[in-house]
Amino acid sequence: MAIEHYRLSLSSNSDHALAHYRLGVTLLSHATVAESLPHLREAVRLRPESPTILNALAWTLATQSNERLRDPVEALRLAQRAVEFDDSPIPAHLDTLAAAYAAMGQFDLATATAEEALQLISSSDEDGRADKIRRRLDLYRENQPYFATRKK
Repeated sequence: MAIEHYRLSLSSNSDHALAHYRLGVTLLSHATVAESLPHLREAVRLRPESPTILNALAWTLATQSNERLRDPVEALRLAQRAVEFDDSPIPAHLDTLAAAYAAMGQFDLATATAEEALQLISSSDEDGRADKIRRRLDLYRENQPYFATRKK
């Protein structure tokens, strides 16, 4: 099991940023947000220049339906840093920035940023990201943030 593999890796090297990141993301996929956050935060601490890691934590903090786990201020700060570190704009990172703006109640910025992300998505769009962004964009236009369905 992946979770046990990453925990074993961390037991021998607690400063392994990628193991913290992968464990955090894996825990998220199992709907254990509260348990994933310390690992994602540690990964950011260890690799503060990684847009991928910054983006993962920002998305998690911006989109939680559980108010105790949501932190729009930190999400916005992290999402802005992730975008700044990108050599060229990455739609997924702009999508996260839009979600963070919406979580802060800055719906005009959320809308503009989501629209920018949509413009950058290639026509192939194999993972359906454009449809997901369009659905979130509809929420932002109605002055509503996007929340993930996870509650834990």
